[in-house]
Amino acid sequence: MSGEQKLYMKQKKILILGAKNSHIPLIKKAKEMGYYVIVCTYDASEPGIVYADEYHNVSTSDMNAVLDLARERDVDAVTSWATDVTAPSAAYATEVLGLTGNPYQTIKVLTEKGSFREFLTKHGFSTPGYRVLTEQEIDSCSKPPISLPVIVKPVDSSGGQGVTKVLISEDFMPAVRIALTYSRDKKVIVEEVVEMAGTQIHGDGFVVDGRLVFTFLGDHHFADANNVVPVATSWPSQMPDHILKKLILEVGRCIQKSGFRFGPVNIEARVDSSQNIYIIELAPRGGANNSSELTKIGTGVDLPHELMKYLDGQENNLKVSKSECVAYYLIHSQTNGLFSDIKIDPEIQKYIISLHLKVEKGESVRKYQNMKDALGVILFKFDDLDSMNKTLIQIQNHLAVVVNS
Repeated sequence: MSGEQKLYMKQKKILILGAKNSHIPLIKKAKEMGYYVIVCTYDASEPGIVYADEYHNVSTSDMNAVLDLARERDVDAVTSWATDVTAPSAAYATEVLGLTGNPYQTIKVLTEKGSFREFLTKHGFSTPGYRVLTEQEIDSCSKPPISLPVIVKPVDSSGGQGVTKVLISEDFMPAVRIALTYSRDKKVIVEEVVEMAGTQIHGDGFVVDGRLVFTFLGDHHFADANNVVPVATSWPSQMPDHILKKLILEVGRCIQKSGFRFGPVNIEARVDSSQNIYIIELAPRGGANNSSELTKIGTGVDLPHELMKYLDGQENNLKVSKSECVAYYLIHSQTNGLFSDIKIDPEIQKYIISLHLKVEKGESVRKYQNMKDALGVILFKFDDLDSMNKTLIQIQNHLAVVVNS
């Protein structure tokens, strides 16, 4: 191609839904590849906006508004990242406009918890007992529809918002009411608790042409302040290899049955004492909490780059080139109050890659209930599994969030 031809080539445009910290690697990668980057979000304070070429104050969950923006700006690609909420909007816009994307119905099934449980049951996957309740049904439901203990969740939220573990009947209706406030569709799902043998497995994968070609699986960690919503993930997972291989096969089968074509997937799974695999979530997105940075450090695989290559029609290469011990930890408070300071023991400072703090001194903070309550995130790289395990097990002794009443 001549220089003159290059000069008159139309610059490709991409619309990225959201501009949080986790979106920044994708925004930067798209810019590096020569794209004109447009971002949209209702929150004008999101830090990724400054890295984009153009910003629009449009809700990422408003499918018609996203479609209108994509059509108006004549974009070549629309994509989401790091949150379930934006994935249906991206799929809807790409399907209507005939762009490279995943089927809208597939994304709807993977992001709507009741539909996902129904899908898993239909195709013979291990699934906890569950019941979906509409707002109208809730009014006539005074006790749990399945045996306690149960987990109560909104069908359409992410980040642990509105999720409660219920142990006694008296706590059921308050949990349902909380979940309902977080649901856009005004539905909640009540699920049996899958008692784990080992840890809850968590990590990212990548799909090319309907095949799961890459995984980086780790272990979730829970805080005393909330034993339902995770507060950290460490990689690699320390679950037995045969369990991880079985999980990868189940996730691959799930992807094939769902019709998911390409892109990142975020995996959460539990294994019971009989070694049955329960896929808790298979979200069509990259991991939140800057986990794509950790995937790159831990394996050498750059997931934002691989997504952009696929969208750009280039060949993917997800070859793992290294194996490092990495983790993220969500900085959080165990009490309500005003943020004062964060104190970190010098003993763990040497493992910290980066610390993103999103609150300032004097700001109001809440006791950790879901990931929205996180005050920031720390990314770690460890020398070995032993140092990683010791640090995370004892992290409350090494890190203190100071909150004034």
